[in-house]
Amino acid sequence: MFFRTFPVITFIVIATASITGLLISLGVVAQFRGTGAKGGGKPPPGSESNTIPLGPRPSTGKQGSSAGIGVTNATLGFEKVFVLNLEERTDKRDSLALASSLTGIKLDFRKGLKGDAVIDKALPYGVDRKTMDPGMLGSWRGHMNIVRTIVEDNLSSALIMEDDIDWDVNLKAQLLQFAEGSNYILNTPSGSQPHSPYGDSWDLLWLGSCNSQFQEDVTPTIESPDLRKWAIKDDPTVPDLAHIGRSDKGDGSVNYTAYPEHTRFVHRTGTGICSFVYALSASGARKFLYSMSVNGLWGTYDNQMSQMCTKQSLGMQCVHVSPTLFFSHRPKGRTGGDSDINNPEDFIREKAETQNIVFSTKINAERLIMGLDPLPQW
Repeated sequence: MFFRTFPVITFIVIATASITGLLISLGVVAQFRGTGAKGGGKPPPGSESNTIPLGPRPSTGKQGSSAGIGVTNATLGFEKVFVLNLEERTDKRDSLALASSLTGIKLDFRKGLKGDAVIDKALPYGVDRKTMDPGMLGSWRGHMNIVRTIVEDNLSSALIMEDDIDWDVNLKAQLLQFAEGSNYILNTPSGSQPHSPYGDSWDLLWLGSCNSQFQEDVTPTIESPDLRKWAIKDDPTVPDLAHIGRSDKGDGSVNYTAYPEHTRFVHRTGTGICSFVYALSASGARKFLYSMSVNGLWGTYDNQMSQMCTKQSLGMQCVHVSPTLFFSHRPKGRTGGDSDINNPEDFIREKAETQNIVFSTKINAERLIMGLDPLPQW
């Protein structure tokens, strides 16, 4: 359900009343019970104007379908939700197991690897062990093992996440809105029943990143960029500008100051950084396995993901969400354990934090266990 300070019936804006009724009956759209939400400052209007396309709306644009209900299941509308986790990082697995239990998500943990577990004979063309960081090499192989599983098991889709990830307690409601946007971006024919609630022509859904750009902002420029965006207005789960990464801070991300505050966008991927959380379809997994293993590897895993989307390699169809729906969590305690790829400075963090996530599941874990309303970080 969606948590907020005041009762609202339809924060998820669906064009057809019948779908809204189904969502209410599922408990996805219901009376909110959050505490102290800043959000947009008032209940978003119960009309389609709250979730709008920016750019020409194609006549085939999807405006609500029962397929969207699939995102509320235990695997978020995918066949599997995989987690890449080093066996010795029991702390991260404990944290994720609790967060997923509190939000109704079923996780499938898979063994992560260190760089020295990849023998020289198994290195793909283009990789030089002397220049690639061992942590990056191990991360690449761990991700590729999951990608290969999708191919070997002939899964229609799977979500892949790293083991330090956090999300909003309202994730399923957020994904319902994302599904509306992805179907719009992918031109899902009106009235159709796609196999995936997110549409059937996607290869990659980049749901958790540490940076992103619209296609028109990429340098060098993308030929014929897709300028359309699905805008989710007055979203109380989007942080205030003071707590969101943006390009006027010099981080090369979307310049959110150019748009109304508390707006989230679904759009074609321009560029992205960090492989926090992403979904692959069956076709996307095959393209990844070929392009980042069988045919070679020419950079870090997330950078090559980004290049595949930017260049539309092998016809890649990539959909992004900005601001991100998932981000790496930083627990209280020693900071030296934050990353298994890099070697962060080691000091004591007194307060847990998760960038970009307003109603953090991990930060609110104790309150959720006690049956209390979650609190926003800011």
